[in-house]
Amino acid sequence: MRTIEVIAKSVDAAIEKGLQMLGKEREEVGVNIIEKGSMLKKAKIEMVVFENDDERSEFENKTNTLEKVESELAFEEEVASRELNEEEQAIFEYAKEFFEGLVERLGVEAKIYAQCVNDDLYVKLSGDKLGMLIGFHGDTLEATQTLLNTLIRNKFEKYKKRVFLDIEGYREKRKANLQDLATKMAAKVIKNKRSLKLEPMNSYERRIIHFSLQNVEHISTHSEGVDPNRCLIIDYVK
Repeated sequence: MRTIEVIAKSVDAAIEKGLQMLGKEREEVGVNIIEKGSMLKKAKIEMVVFENDDERSEFENKTNTLEKVESELAFEEEVASRELNEEEQAIFEYAKEFFEGLVERLGVEAKIYAQCVNDDLYVKLSGDKLGMLIGFHGDTLEATQTLLNTLIRNKFEKYKKRVFLDIEGYREKRKANLQDLATKMAAKVIKNKRSLKLEPMNSYERRIIHFSLQNVEHISTHSEGVDPNRCLIIDYVK
């Protein structure tokens, strides 16, 4: 089995480029789309030339499994955004004052704003050099969010909901990466019919994996261990 990776402006252009490189017709090769591409990112594909029918069957089974999992993971989240009410505005002003003091001590600048999504309050920071507030896999962000909620509970005793912190859109980026990881690992579990243990994650990240895979056939998930080394296990079920 011969495999090459091809990068081009679009998937179709990458396929055409790969066929020219290999001197093959479309029906003679297998194609696995790695990156679909966008306005800011080129498409990337894996193109395979088979030496026999067994290799073709193995590739097609693997590709079909991945596509099946991806289709089952496809869902739209209902996002309802609204303006902050009086209590939420007061909480945001308190949080804003806290972060203004924090970024000043760190010697960086940040825009601090709030958003209410699905009735959850998000405090968001954007700006340059804020990576130190995110940390490795969001560890510092999670610790700062915990501190923020402790301060808010002490100041606003009647407010029982959790306030979420996001920095430079980290949560959405990390969520997309975790959903992609869930797709690939679930496909691997289904193919091999064996459980997989993922790296340690915080509770927020484990919930993303749990939720992403909850409706995938032959897949179940559970967590093991104690924080901060608690891991998520993807299991195969008949």
